[in-house]
Amino acid sequence: MSSEKPPVKKVERQDGLIEYHVIAAEGWDDCASLARFIVKQFGAGVDSQADGICSREWKVRIGAVQIHLKHHDDIGNFFYASPRTDESNALVEQVANELNVRLSGQE
Repeated sequence: MSSEKPPVKKVERQDGLIEYHVIAAEGWDDCASLARFIVKQFGAGVDSQADGICSREWKVRIGAVQIHLKHHDDIGNFFYASPRTDESNALVEQVANELNVRLSGQE
């Protein structure tokens, strides 16, 4: 078994929200690239995008599930789904798994 860390790390916050931190793509421009990947790979639509001084957020939608993809200069890129349901949790897990494959070069 490999001791390498996966490109996407699952983090469960104290409030129960599950976030996926994209360790292998932490930059400002990577946020837009990740959003484009989700749009292309999963047929998502872009609900909104906003840039701040040290942060940016893309909201993309796959069916009834909205994925929040955020960048913060201190944290990097991460994403989570709303509303929090079994369906949305499974969907973001699928996105994370696909990113792990792509970013680790296993395709």
